[in-house]
Amino acid sequence: MTTKPAEKVEAQIAAATSESIEKGKEYFSKTLSASEELTKTYMDFARVAAAGVEALGKKAYDTAVANAYAMFDGSKKAMSAKDAMEFSKIAQDNAKLAAQTAAAQMKDMAELYTNVFKNTYDAGKIAAQKSADKLSM
Repeated sequence: MTTKPAEKVEAQIAAATSESIEKGKEYFSKTLSASEELTKTYMDFARVAAAGVEALGKKAYDTAVANAYAMFDGSKKAMSAKDAMEFSKIAQDNAKLAAQTAAAQMKDMAELYTNVFKNTYDAGKIAAQKSADKLSM
């Protein structure tokens, strides 16, 4: 039995359609997988950035609270002075301690900012590289 040209064309069209559908499903599957991986990558980046912001906020809050308590303690000491000379000495000591504390706090905050920036930058760099790799598939 011989096949008619129309049947042969129909078979070729059916085969080409099947192949196109399979390739489309394969491409969709790869794209979906890449999208899921990129979503995870960017969620990881967001977590790193959020952790950094949280650490900075907590450090700033803790610093402000410590400074407020130090101010109250210094004021209490100054108010316990018996005369102007003692008051002046306590005030000088408080000012010196406040300056030393502020310098240490600024150093700590600068180190924390540097670490947060580096961690966030590194996470962003990884996310961008993964994006570039996935988009070039």
